Amino acid sequence: MNEPLRKWMRVGIVSFMAFPAIMKGEGPIAEAVRAICRDGYFNGIEATWIRDAGVRKQVGKTADTAGAARAGTR
Repeated sequence: MNEPLRKWMRVGIVSFMAFPAIMKGEGPIAEAVRAICRDGYFNGIEATWIRDAGVRKQVGKTADTAGAARAGTR
């Protein structure tokens, strides 16, 4: 197989595993998601729970703008 793996898969990350401070749905969530989206390696992000509805909306816009697939959003 001489083709890039990205042709066959999407690489994602669980946000709170990379940034444990956001595990409880609070903290610098928007900043963490922006950092992941800027990384360039990941094209998917799982943000399981965000307590603040405004931050949740902001994170969704950030992921959409970056073209990242989102899992766990409501």
